[in-house]
Amino acid sequence: MIESVAAGCVTISSRVGGISETIDDGVTGFLVDDPHDGDLLYARTAFVLDNLEALAPLRMAARSYAVQNLDWSISAQRLEALYEQILA
Repeated sequence: MIESVAAGCVTISSRVGGISETIDDGVTGFLVDDPHDGDLLYARTAFVLDNLEALAPLRMAARSYAVQNLDWSISAQRLEALYEQILA
C-alpha cells in the first residue's frame, strides 16, 4: 500500500492496521470496511478505471502525502524524537 501511494497510484485498501491512518478516504485513496466484500471492491475498481483522469488530484495528493510522511528518513527522525521524549 505504501509503495502504491508513493507511486501516485489510486489505492483501494481495507480499514485494517495502520492503513486508515495513511489513506484518507476519497482524498489519498479509497477505503473499504470489509475486505471480503467482492461487490464493493469490484465497484470501487470499476469507478477508478472509469475515472482515472478525473482522479489525478487524488493521485497527486497520495504521492505528496507519501513524500512528506512515509520516507524512511522522516520515519527515523520521528522515532528518534519519540525515544528522546520517553527517555527525558
